[in-house]
Amino acid sequence: MDKIKLTQVVNAGLLIEGSGRKILIDGIHNVKTPEWSTVDNNLMNYIIYGKGRFKDINYLLFTHQHEDHFNIEKTLEYMENNKVEKLVATKLNSAVLKNSGILHELDGNYYELGTINPENILIKYIRTKHLSHERFGIDHYAFIIGINNKTILFSGDADYTKSEYAEALKSVRIDVIVAPFIMANSEFGRTFVRKVSPSLLILNHLPNKEDDEYNYTRMAERNVARHLNELPETIIFQNLFDEVIIE
Repeated sequence: MDKIKLTQVVNAGLLIEGSGRKILIDGIHNVKTPEWSTVDNNLMNYIIYGKGRFKDINYLLFTHQHEDHFNIEKTLEYMENNKVEKLVATKLNSAVLKNSGILHELDGNYYELGTINPENILIKYIRTKHLSHERFGIDHYAFIIGINNKTILFSGDADYTKSEYAEALKSVRIDVIVAPFIMANSEFGRTFVRKVSPSLLILNHLPNKEDDEYNYTRMAERNVARHLNELPETIIFQNLFDEVIIE
């Protein structure tokens, strides 16, 4: 059976490889924001010019348009230098992208599943509230990736405290959840994980070690250790190219 490789990019960025396809989620951004790391210039050029594993990524997915997840100018540069089959994002004010023929703009009702069917994989999306929605008020979507008979939920900054979120996932088998580290820190987050019942939890959305001013990684490690009996197998992604291979 083919393997699936999940690789940390920066912050919440994730590269998924399997079935001869590559999916990059929330991996093109270059604005430094408080607390979080960003893709530095060297790595950004490495991505944009399609070096190594970043060459010709088939599907670019973005959960929302916060600066630590998405940059439209750099995304356009990537598309100029690589073959992209599909760009999936919330509504964009870009005539270039709208005329590209590859843009899929997300426009669904809250907590309703939608489906995209690229070759060899399945992409579902679900509109959710962003954490602290009342503060941010931004369109946000989680993604469900079906690949090699495994299903991966990329939760992004979805508000896992909303019961509607877990309820909307009841009809979908989830093998892996990829979510911000704070999910393991709260009772709401751990309850969400128990309801979805994956076999693997990957915690991300952590700053690189050199940017981790508030010791978020240590906090995540302590919470995972404290709640081992409540969590499935759990891996923490922090640094560039941290990865796991799923058989």
